[in-house]
Amino acid sequence: MLQFKSFHRLFTSPGNDDDNDSRYPRCAIPSVDILQIDDSPVKRDRALTHLLRLNHLAHSMLYKGYKGFPFHNHIVHLLGTAYLFGADEKQLHDLYEREDKDIDPWKDSPGEVTGGDWRRYLGDENYQRAFLDFFEDELVREGYDWKKVLMGYMLVGESPLLNSLICGFAHPLIHFGYAIELNSREAAMEALTLTAASHDFLHTYVSMEIPPPTNNSTSDPLAILARIREDPRFDGVCDKPGAHNQTALFKIRENVILEYYNQLDLVEKGLESILQSLATTTVLMLTTTHKPYDPQFDFFLCHALTALYAVRTILPIIPAKHHTRLIRSQWLWIIYVYLTQMRPSLKPELISSGKVDITRGWEHVNNRALERGLMLEVHYIKALRSMREFSKLYQEDEQFYLLAATKFAVEFQEWVGFEYAKDTLDIKS
Repeated sequence: MLQFKSFHRLFTSPGNDDDNDSRYPRCAIPSVDILQIDDSPVKRDRALTHLLRLNHLAHSMLYKGYKGFPFHNHIVHLLGTAYLFGADEKQLHDLYEREDKDIDPWKDSPGEVTGGDWRRYLGDENYQRAFLDFFEDELVREGYDWKKVLMGYMLVGESPLLNSLICGFAHPLIHFGYAIELNSREAAMEALTLTAASHDFLHTYVSMEIPPPTNNSTSDPLAILARIREDPRFDGVCDKPGAHNQTALFKIRENVILEYYNQLDLVEKGLESILQSLATTTVLMLTTTHKPYDPQFDFFLCHALTALYAVRTILPIIPAKHHTRLIRSQWLWIIYVYLTQMRPSLKPELISSGKVDITRGWEHVNNRALERGLMLEVHYIKALRSMREFSKLYQEDEQFYLLAATKFAVEFQEWVGFEYAKDTLDIKS
């Protein structure tokens, strides 16, 4: 039996943090359920707690991958998702052993990070161990109140780490969400470390002032993506999908990207409506962008969905003054990844009830996640769980999420979207 406690009380006090200030629109959604298993005698609870701590001690957060591109430690994401899908202690241990083989151990940093100079090393992956040591020193200083340390560095100051959550292909954001949902001190310190080490140029756009609406403004993100797809100014910028496009896109087309970034009207229908529209958008990006009769699913577009679920997890427990910025940063990330993956065509008809059999319901999806997902890799089950959880938040759209999740659960074989991948989505060059 899962044990939960009220999450909002862990982080906020009534009447504080500008929650009642009309200057700051709030995205009023309920909190997710938060695990409370530290002292549980249940075997699988103890297994999860032990393995999260073991990963924290043994493995770095970043390590070198293809062509030196940084790979991320996903053990927290994998174990947390598998546990929440019902994995038992043996399955959790087997998953850990599988992932353990590929991740580098911690390496000493070139020097220490201190309270006086920590910002100097933002974005330097070589200092990831020093950042972890620094944040854990702060943890000791604050009497092991990890929520105070996490929220302090994420939210306080003129340039809080919140602005950098979408850097590093949104892995800091996703890790932050898991730290909250799993109620894990270790994952929280890792989230801070990953955010600091992944810091890059994207944070400058997150911190920008929001311009007033124009004639091109709309509250429909799908309409804006359709405009981006047809905009000839992006033609020829990318030759193949993949993360290698990220720097060139902003170097060559920064003004055009910001033009579309500013078109999303966050005020007209309210933040709750925008979040719901973005959830629909990211699900369609993952499940309906392949060529008809050739089901393919993009690795990086998957991150748009799982990152948005992290936003959904974080919003209820941070002050309202940060809600608009967090949602808007996710919109920038969606545009960004849509462009790096070469503007694939979204085709909602691919998940119509006539093409996807949903008669077995969510139980079928859950079974596929455990039976098939644990043999594949972490992003598969993360995407399935994100869709399942969004269906709980937006119950009026449950059939949409069930259709998409069922299609993905059954049709997924392997990821595309890498520059070396043989197959592609229905992209536009």
